[in-house]
Amino acid sequence: MTTQTAAHAIEVLLCGGALIWFFSRPWQSLCISAVRQELFELRDRLFLLGADGRIEFTDPAYVHLRGHFDTCLRFAHQDVFSELVAHTAAQNTTDTRRPQVISLIESVVDIDTRQELRSILYQSIAVRVMYMALRSPVVLLPVLVIAAVSAARVFAVSRMLQRMASVQETGNRDHTGGGGETKELRPA
Repeated sequence: MTTQTAAHAIEVLLCGGALIWFFSRPWQSLCISAVRQELFELRDRLFLLGADGRIEFTDPAYVHLRGHFDTCLRFAHQDVFSELVAHTAAQNTTDTRRPQVISLIESVVDIDTRQELRSILYQSIAVRVMYMALRSPVVLLPVLVIAAVSAARVFAVSRMLQRMASVQETGNRDHTGGGGETKELRPA
């Protein structure tokens, strides 16, 4: 093994270790903080519906949705994508009952408020699923591989375009004289 090969092997190990550390520590904390921030903003929208008088703070839909947000915020660090997939797969597909929160939202009389409550609920679910996926190495690894391959292809295409431009520029200089006039090319 040459010194250069050993240096490359050490470099790969160090970079791999740094990536593993990054995605197991700071990345996880960043994702948890981001999902909590998004959930706080959605909970604030819910509160503003009550503050504006569009829904009573004692309305069962408000109380249940507020409890939903409190639970999501409290346990955001425990949300795992694989558990979501397992839970979804294990659900009884013949059970046609709606979840309680959706039934409560549908009982709200004002149509605009009902739509806003639905929007808040569905956005909270989408945010949690998205951040669970971003925290999951099973989902994140293929995304990183695709991003790396795409970046390599973009780099290769840009290099090819640069070479083509330089060849074309060189070709233009060969066909013009000192004053910018085109020289007549004669076959040899």
